[in-house]
Amino acid sequence: MSMRQEQKARTRQLIIEVALEQFAQTGLAATRTADIAAAAKLSHGAVFAHFPTKEVLLEDVIAEFGVRVSERLHELIGEQCGMKAILKAHLKGIGEH
Repeated sequence: MSMRQEQKARTRQLIIEVALEQFAQTGLAATRTADIAAAAKLSHGAVFAHFPTKEVLLEDVIAEFGVRVSERLHELIGEQCGMKAILKAHLKGIGEH
């Protein structure tokens, strides 16, 4: 991967991270892409260079959230495999994010 591609990937991930925080704090409908750009210290156009619409960004944020919850669930379950332990771990993982 070239240095430029790595920078683009880092910027894209930064936007997802900041959007996840902004959506959690402000709500999905109330969060504006301009707010996300400002919080990430990027231009508004940079957000749209990586995500053509707010909906596309939201889809990627939801996917990232799902990956994080799933990974955390696996960490919390460990060797325990009972249904009660799985549900308890799932709720804890969701609560953390």
